Amino acid sequence: MHRFKDHGVVENAIGALGVYIYLGELDKIPNDLYGKIQDSLLQVTQNSENQFLRQKALESLGYSSLEKVQELILNAYRTDDIAWIRSAIIAMKNSADKQWEEIILKHIPDPNYEIQLESVKAVGEIGINEASEVLIELLEDSENMDFETYKAVLWSLSQIGGKNVREIFQYLLENADTEDEIDTIEYAIENLDFFDGLPDLSMFDFSDNQIDLQNDA
Repeated sequence: MHRFKDHGVVENAIGALGVYIYLGELDKIPNDLYGKIQDSLLQVTQNSENQFLRQKALESLGYSSLEKVQELILNAYRTDDIAWIRSAIIAMKNSADKQWEEIILKHIPDPNYEIQLESVKAVGEIGINEASEVLIELLEDSENMDFETYKAVLWSLSQIGGKNVREIFQYLLENADTEDEIDTIEYAIENLDFFDGLPDLSMFDFSDNQIDLQNDA
């Protein structure tokens, strides 16, 4: 029993370290501390006998730009183990890297609930605009959708926007049956307002540390 509790503490700690990996990527913590945390998580992914701990470490490492981490994510995804595929998609989401776009889009209609849910969340976090139409199609069957997936679909749509998204949100709000549903839709609308108010950076090219208008190329 004590051993089980200890594993629970370790699992939570490993999950929490993802925040520090994220801060390390932003140079918000000392480099030596960041290196130690990253190395420790890599050790867990390679040496721990507990599969769940290895998966949690991979998810936290998703925030890292280390090439080795990208290899670990891809290797986890290529397994036939649903739990590993789920963790790989969470790591892809945490990376916010569009290199995973094709994989994540593929799993939005996944028959496995957890993989589909994490894929829906990932398209919003990464900002995969191409997912908008697919998410809207999911909403067409919202009456048969569990509430967690419903919330994830709305939130991701609020992050990436798309044609008629605001009108769809308004329609859903007018036809909502519960306070939870109303709150969820209103929160999504507020988030959509926020993202709509951000400047369009697609006209800039940030490659090679250069900022050039594409029209000047």
